[in-house]
This record gives sequence, C-alpha cells and structure tokens, in this order.
Amino acid sequence: MTTKIVRLFALGVALMCLWAGGALAADTAGTADATVDVTQITLEEAYALAMERSPKIRTAKLELEDARLAHEQTRSQSLMRPDPIALLQAESALDVAERNLALVQDQVRLEVAENYLGVLRLENLMDVIDGSLALAERQLAIAENRFAVGSAARVEMIRAANQVSNARANLLEMQGSRELALMAFRMSVGLPLGDAIEPASVDLEPATLNINLEEDLKFALENRLEIVRARNGAEVARKQLELTQNDYTPAIAQARAEVGVKRAEEAVQQAKNGIELEIRQIYQSLLDSQRRLAVLEESINEASETLAITEEMYDAGVATDVEVLSAQTALTQSQTDRVNTLFDLRTAHVRFQHATARVLGAEGGDAR
Repeated sequence: MTTKIVRLFALGVALMCLWAGGALAADTAGTADATVDVTQITLEEAYALAMERSPKIRTAKLELEDARLAHEQTRSQSLMRPDPIALLQAESALDVAERNLALVQDQVRLEVAENYLGVLRLENLMDVIDGSLALAERQLAIAENRFAVGSAARVEMIRAANQVSNARANLLEMQGSRELALMAFRMSVGLPLGDAIEPASVDLEPATLNINLEEDLKFALENRLEIVRARNGAEVARKQLELTQNDYTPAIAQARAEVGVKRAEEAVQQAKNGIELEIRQIYQSLLDSQRRLAVLEESINEASETLAITEEMYDAGVATDVEVLSAQTALTQSQTDRVNTLFDLRTAHVRFQHATARVLGAEGGDAR
C-alpha cells in the first residue's frame, strides 16, 4: 500500500513538473513575441521599398514591355504592309505605357505617403488623448479627495470618473485604428501585414510650401497622362482625316472623319478643364489649412489659459467641476484640431505634387 502511494506521489510530481515546464515555455514564447524589434523607416525609405515590392509597379512594367513588343511587331509588319494608322497607334500606346509607369510609380508614392502620414496622425492624436486622460485622472483624484472630506457631492466624483472612462475609451479606439493604419501602410509598401515595420516620427511643425501655381498648372496640362492620351487620340483622328482626303474616299466617310477630329479635340479640352479644377481645389485646401493653423495656435493658447484660470477658481470654490471638465474638453479639442490640420496640410501637399504630374518631369520621380 505504501509503495502504491509513493508511486502515485511520484507521478503527481512528474505531472506538475511537465505542466510547469509547459507554462514556462509558453511564457517565454509570449515574452519573445512581446519584445519583437520594431524597425522605423523614413518616408524616403518607404518609397524605396515600394518601388521594389509594389505589385502595381510590377504590373505597369509588364504593360510597358508588352507595348514595346507590340510596337516592334507593328513596325516589322509595316515593312511588308505599310499601315500609318496602326504604326501611329502603336507609337502612341508605347508613349502612354511609358508615362503610365511613371504615373503608377507616383500613385504608389502617393498611397505610401498618405498611409505613412495616416499612422503618424493617429499617433499624435493618441498623444493628445494621453494628455487629456492625465487631466481627467487628476480631476478625478481631486474629486475623490473632496468627496472623502465632505466638501463635494458624489455626483462630482461620478462626472470626473465618466471623463476618465471616455478618455480611456477614446485611447483604446485610437490604438485599434493605428493597428489598422499600420497594416494599410505595410500593404502599400508591399510588406506582409504583420511585419515589424513602422513609420518614423516627423517634425510636426508646418512645412514651408514652395509652390508656383501657374507654373505647376502649365506643367500638368502638358504632362498629365489623361491629356497625353487625349492628345494622342486627337492626333490619330487627324491622321485618319488626312487619309480620307482624296478622290477615292466617299464624302460621308470624310464627314465622319471630320466629326471624329472635333470629338477628339473636345476630349482634350475637357481633360484640361478637369485637371485644372482638381489642382486649384487642392491648392485651395492647402491655403485653407495654412490659415486654420494660425487660428488654432491662438485657440490652444486661450484654452490652456482658460483651463488654468478655471482650475484656480475651482480650488477657490468659485467655479464648478463642470466648468473645469468643459475647459479640459475645449483644450483637448483645440489640440486635436491642430494635429488634424497639420496632417491635412502635409497630405494636401503630397496630393498637389501628384496632381501636377511633377514626377514625369524628372527621372526617379522627384521633380523638385
């Protein structure tokens, strides 16, 4: 009987050791996962990664290669059977494919920049909410102390606790949004969604804008892909009209060719109008963001001063807790508005560069 008890005890000890070893291994693995090294990259480094890894760019390169092969094939066929229209169309298609590659590269850069700035926007908003939470927790501690000595009603403590709960809920929501934004950033760069790559922080001060609107408009109206395609279509239509101007082509065919030229020229003008409107709208948003920043700086200073005065009045018993909480909310809102406006300005600048097609004016995608 004693031997059996000893055996059961030994078995129990062995099972406990196995359980403890498994728990330790799991804890070690969890610790390893929690300490994954995160690599922060600059926006320029993100651009370089995207140029190498983006599936959109690889597809555009394949389309360009196909256009080159089609052009060579058309030229070879023209030696045996001349066809000026087909050759012109092949040349236009090759030109469009070359410009399309540059445009896709710029679109990828735009997407990377927007997602990069999107992550940083949320991180800065989280900093604002952290500050808001600290203010709310301080006010809750004051309310609890006042309630404990009988100088405040319970409702005052409840209101302060609600302010803390709201700030914590907002912070959790921002953290979830940041994780999603990180996934979108990694996907735009061409990385796995769970990769340990994050945007590096940037200076939050307003960027200096060096924009000549009229020059940028002129450049865009010459180089945007939509206009290049429309101009190529007009050129093909004029060539077709030229080939119908002889004694052998029916008058109705000539008339239709003339209509085709007019339609193609109208398409060019419509493309120009649409692009000019787009650029002017983005430029206006840049100006609006710049003007708002000056106002928001004053708003933050006023809100900070108002909060300090209200807290002093509250300590002196001549202001209510509701006024303190309202002053805290006003400061947080002003700080939130400033962060959003700063990133609106940066994002609009990136979009302006994209809309003006400056990437097509210099090798490597940077015309400035």
